[in-house]
Amino acid sequence: MLAQQTTDTTKTPTGSDNTNNHIVTDPDLAAMRALPRKPNESLSHIPGPKGLPIIGSSLNIIKDAPGFVQQLFAEHGPIFKASGFGSTSVNFCDIDAARMILLNKDKNFSSELGWARVAALLRTGILLRDFSDHRVHRRVLQQAFKRPVLENYATRLNAQLKTGVEAWPKQESFKFQTRLKSLLLDNAASLFMGAELGKESNLLNQHFVALLNATVSLSRREIPGTSWFKGRKGTRFLRNWLENQIDHRINSDEQDFFTTLLKLSQDPESEMSIEEVIDHTVLLLFAAHDTTTSTICSIVALLCEHTEWQGILREELQQITADSLSIDDFKQLPKTDQFFNEVLRHYPPIFVVLRRCIREFEYRGIKIPSNTQTNVNIHALHHHPDYWTNPHQFDPERFSAERAEHKKDMFQFLPFGGGAHKCLGINFAEIQTKILLFHLLRNYEVSTKPGRKLAFKHLPMPLPKDGLPVTIKAITR
Repeated sequence: MLAQQTTDTTKTPTGSDNTNNHIVTDPDLAAMRALPRKPNESLSHIPGPKGLPIIGSSLNIIKDAPGFVQQLFAEHGPIFKASGFGSTSVNFCDIDAARMILLNKDKNFSSELGWARVAALLRTGILLRDFSDHRVHRRVLQQAFKRPVLENYATRLNAQLKTGVEAWPKQESFKFQTRLKSLLLDNAASLFMGAELGKESNLLNQHFVALLNATVSLSRREIPGTSWFKGRKGTRFLRNWLENQIDHRINSDEQDFFTTLLKLSQDPESEMSIEEVIDHTVLLLFAAHDTTTSTICSIVALLCEHTEWQGILREELQQITADSLSIDDFKQLPKTDQFFNEVLRHYPPIFVVLRRCIREFEYRGIKIPSNTQTNVNIHALHHHPDYWTNPHQFDPERFSAERAEHKKDMFQFLPFGGGAHKCLGINFAEIQTKILLFHLLRNYEVSTKPGRKLAFKHLPMPLPKDGLPVTIKAITR
């Protein structure tokens, strides 16, 4: 049995389309879910701008989130408030706060409430669970990322990504982001669902884009044409697409992760319902291709700007004599690892980790009221001058064994979050990224149009503003 059933009737996040009627006993969950759904905004004693009526500083955040945060950090130090997207939050930008909030030893910080604004989109996915509830579901989902499973993924990704790269146009400009996103969604569906998308790929991608854009919608009213309306429509489509496969999957002999979870949900002693399996799968597919699209686009954009690193990485990758890259080969790729990490330092796919405190607490002499949105700003941590040498300079060598700037403290470099909610797919993301680079850089030079300026939109996650037009040219060996 996944978790002991008792008599406390706490439910899943308010605001979702679905309620989890599994009975759990957890006083921390009960305390969290007893809080008002609207966060506390009695924060006049905390420094930070008021912003505009209703929308606060939303426009500043949309325009240049990193620049806005750096400005507030310079003006107010590592703790400040900022309003936007319907609420006011207290932002924490130092290591000790990140450790306190993400380790959450006192069980005072809720991910479910922190991400409550997107509950209507992600419903009961693993992101929206806390404490014992989170542990139960995470233990099941971790089966998708065990070492033997990852090795199988690597084998299949080598074939899929090699074929995908070879199919991209050569010696003519194309938008890298569009082609990459489609390829990675096809891979995720194949690996986690055993499904070949074919013509469905473009339609599913459109709905995933709508879901992503809705997470930073200024309004949550379902008015036709708005990003929130499109996002809600997109999530309904994605869930319906999965629901339509249930009967076939439950009665099949297929061994993919989605089918395995569906069969598990049929066990009378399982606490994972079919609805929860669908929610977890939507989030898994979203994370497996959207966040990795962001990371790989950032990598390729910076390789086009720092062209000398293409040669450095190509030389290293060409030392692998096999035609495919295995997980065991990663230890032979220190330069690739350094470049990968420096890109993640500058452009973490998740800009900020959202939490809400359950009880009042004090930090650095400042009292934070109960039920306050308490965010760990990853981008600020990654550019903190106390932790990094010349933090705004792109310098992969800072991750070398000789310098190892990232090893001063385990909470200064958090591209995949930290604590109990650390990204489940961290190893999968690394495998997929390095295998794609293996098949791309060993065989091709990548360039962008002359004079193009490196420009990203940072919300909802870093992506090139222009779709990253590139040209790929085969190299001669």
